[in-house]
Amino acid sequence: MGTKFPNWLQTQTKLDTLDVSNNEISDLIPQWLTNLSNLDFLSASQNRIRGKLPNIPSTLNLLDFSSNLLEGSISKNYSGVSILNLSKNKLSGTISVLCTNSSILYHYDLSNNFFAGEIPDCLGKVYGLNCLNLANNNLFGEIPSSIGQLNFMVSLHLRSNMFYGEFPVSLNNCTSLAILDLGNNSLTGCIPTWIGERLKLLKILCLDSNDLKGSIPINICQLHSIQIIDLSSNHISGSIPTCLNSLMTKIDEVLLPNLTAFGNSERKYGIEDSFNEDLFDSEWLIWKGIKVEYGKDLKFMKLIDLSSNKLVGEIPVEITDLHMLNSLNLSRNKLTGSIPDKIGEMSSLENLDLSNNQLSRAIPMSLASISFLAHLDLSNNNLYGCIPLGTQLQGFSEAYQGNPKLRWPPLPTKCHRSEPGNAPQQGRIDEIEDDEHWIIWDFDFFVSMALGFILGFWGVSGTLILKRSWRHSYFQFLEDKKEKLSTAIVIYGAKLKRGMGAR
Repeated sequence: MGTKFPNWLQTQTKLDTLDVSNNEISDLIPQWLTNLSNLDFLSASQNRIRGKLPNIPSTLNLLDFSSNLLEGSISKNYSGVSILNLSKNKLSGTISVLCTNSSILYHYDLSNNFFAGEIPDCLGKVYGLNCLNLANNNLFGEIPSSIGQLNFMVSLHLRSNMFYGEFPVSLNNCTSLAILDLGNNSLTGCIPTWIGERLKLLKILCLDSNDLKGSIPINICQLHSIQIIDLSSNHISGSIPTCLNSLMTKIDEVLLPNLTAFGNSERKYGIEDSFNEDLFDSEWLIWKGIKVEYGKDLKFMKLIDLSSNKLVGEIPVEITDLHMLNSLNLSRNKLTGSIPDKIGEMSSLENLDLSNNQLSRAIPMSLASISFLAHLDLSNNNLYGCIPLGTQLQGFSEAYQGNPKLRWPPLPTKCHRSEPGNAPQQGRIDEIEDDEHWIIWDFDFFVSMALGFILGFWGVSGTLILKRSWRHSYFQFLEDKKEKLSTAIVIYGAKLKRGMGAR
């Protein structure tokens, strides 16, 4: 459509649906939008539209200005919108407009802006609030207890703000929650036991990068529908619950409620499909050592991240029953013991990080059977013995650093069959060592044979060629030997004939 906002649209006074998203528009947002008095659905997302938020017609039910360069604050003029997405802009001010909404509010996404202040206590009075995303702003204070009155809440994102205080107890009333993300704040206290008892529909639980302490409650194992648990970068102590194998037994897709449930079942020329794409939940996850934002692919993720805590004890063997798990990160703890022998049964693992612990013994041979493993980090432990043979495992050049007793490629140290801890893989090691010795012997043999031929052949032939007297003597010697041999054969033949004739 070009870089300018299409001005001819201002004459279309009967428009009820307008979608100009993802058109590379870099113009100022027009103020004449308020003249489109019949407008019900409006999307101008995924552009580079500048300026302050315009006044909008009171008829608007769904508005999406996300992923632009808009500035300023939100006015009360926006209070009638039921589904509002202003994420990924440069908006500022407070979010008090949440409390002035005069209609049923379903979805509010103000994430990735510069909003400041506290969450207004009156937020709990907003009837029907289904999804609230205030992540990546400058909000602060305690999370108000009134938020527990949002009984229809399905998705709550408060990540990357400056919230403090203990985990809000009132959230135990939000029994419809599927996504709870309070990560990267300054929350204190313990992880409440009622999470597993009350929030049984949770699919995503992110409490990472806070100041939480205490142990992981056993009740968390009641989250049978969970797909993502991120408790990393806290002060959590104790051992890893052995009951984690009961997680992820009821996996379903992570999706927000369909827009047809928001009071308007009539389809708007495909606009609902477009908004469903934009309103799909997203999460920032550590994947293969890199922080990545996942959107539509979030439904495929099955992840447990307990890294950077104070966990002790052994890795429970029961965790290997999570056959659908894509990523397991237990790094930067104080775990001891060995890597479970059944680790290879986690056939869906793509990312495994057990680095910076106190793990010992040999690497289980079954690890080599994980076909999709793309990132492995076992560095800075006390592992020893031979690295199991497998094309993938030999490709992780930095995964074994800080384990001085580990042997075999890709490390430069050689694996010996008599080394302790190699019994589970000894047969294969012997075979490889025998092959290696045969290759070395075979190479030495052919080198010796080549040198012997060169020295023998040219030692004799070279002197005969260069020295005439030796050459004549040599051939005379051969001629004499030939004559003697021929004479001996003739004499022996004659005697043999006479002997046979006598008989």
